Amino acid sequence: MAKKKKKKEEYQFQEGNKAAEKWTKEIVIDTLNKMIELSTVEREIEQKKVNVDKKTEQGFEYKETITKVRRKVHLKKKLLIELKIWNTHWFVNMREKFKDDIDVSTLLGALDMICEINTYEDAANGSTNTAIAKMNLSTHYGWADSSKVEETVKEDESKIDLTKLSDDEVRQLIALNEKAKSGTSKA
Repeated sequence: MAKKKKKKEEYQFQEGNKAAEKWTKEIVIDTLNKMIELSTVEREIEQKKVNVDKKTEQGFEYKETITKVRRKVHLKKKLLIELKIWNTHWFVNMREKFKDDIDVSTLLGALDMICEINTYEDAANGSTNTAIAKMNLSTHYGWADSSKVEETVKEDESKIDLTKLSDDEVRQLIALNEKAKSGTSKA
């Protein structure tokens, strides 16, 4: 029995068609809904810790403990792996491709929000490393240490745009600055 050969044209992309074009709005919405479902489910994972148990004549004895922890997905790239999507820029590509589509934009925003909350909650309840969670939140979701934010605000408040001052006002400002540095004051 001879196998039927498919025409070569069936395997080729049409002119102007790119591999990314397989991502229609319906497929993207379906994929994002699967990601949202996966990201809201807690999974049981094993965490391994190795601690020094005691010092002996031969060296140290180590005690390995394995604990099971329930955790949700923190990183969107983990969802790409779960769905076997091997494009690390998938989210950026879909956000750009569907930038004017409210449905896709809403689902992308919801997924961001879910992963952000998962990271925070798992750090707060101790099921994930807080240093890694802090790095994830600052890198991917714009969180910042409040003391660093205050320093930046204070620094920005002290900057003066001299181009908006007259020559006389600039001279007065220089005189006041020199006076403040020298510590002399007229009462």
